[in-house]
Amino acid sequence: MGVEVRFWRRTVTGGGEGGRGRGVVPMGGGNAQKSAKSRERNLAKAAAEGKGSQLDSKAKAMTIQCKVCMAQFLSTTNEAGLKQHAENKHPKKAYNECFP
Repeated sequence: MGVEVRFWRRTVTGGGEGGRGRGVVPMGGGNAQKSAKSRERNLAKAAAEGKGSQLDSKAKAMTIQCKVCMAQFLSTTNEAGLKQHAENKHPKKAYNECFP
């Protein structure tokens, strides 16, 4: 014999002892669901404004390349960092051979 239960504005028919605990579907709305919705909304907003991923802009900024190992560096890398790369990775090569 089924029992009709009102639970959070939903009517669910359940069987067994009083119908409690079976067939009851709670409404969503946990923190994970809110975070996912917010993430979707922000992605759509960023796409509408024309903002792209930060990865795209970083890839475009990789303009310096070591001629020996083809490692890429940001255009903002200073000369000391490039010299350090040449000394650590290519000790037998001169700095001018790596970055002409």
